[in-house]
Amino acid sequence: MAEGLIHKVGGIIKRADELLLVCNSGGSTWDIPNVISEKSENDVECLRRRLRIIFPQAEFEHYSPYRTFSSGQDKIYAYTAEFFGDLNSEKVAHMWASKKDIHKFRLSDSASKIVDFLVDNYL
Repeated sequence: MAEGLIHKVGGIIKRADELLLVCNSGGSTWDIPNVISEKSENDVECLRRRLRIIFPQAEFEHYSPYRTFSSGQDKIYAYTAEFFGDLNSEKVAHMWASKKDIHKFRLSDSASKIVDFLVDNYL
């Protein structure tokens, strides 16, 4: 990977035609669930760990590599995953955003690039 790029792993979690967005407590910017990759973990282990932390009552399965996105210093390796169970979280606020409403959210720069692609190609 190029010098200075931050390796992140993101989760594209879909329900019907809606995408899961998260916002850190007290924040105002929405994003897809993501985490900076740990060198000791592969991407799926890293994403699985992050999702388990923010949504402890949900199960995420069937991780599949989707696409790599670049935004500023971030290189985001996006994976699709299916969820089962309850998405309650004390760590983040979360919302399901439909294709027609997703641009009403204040998205992070990286989420904006990902969402633009997803609206045209996946949702």
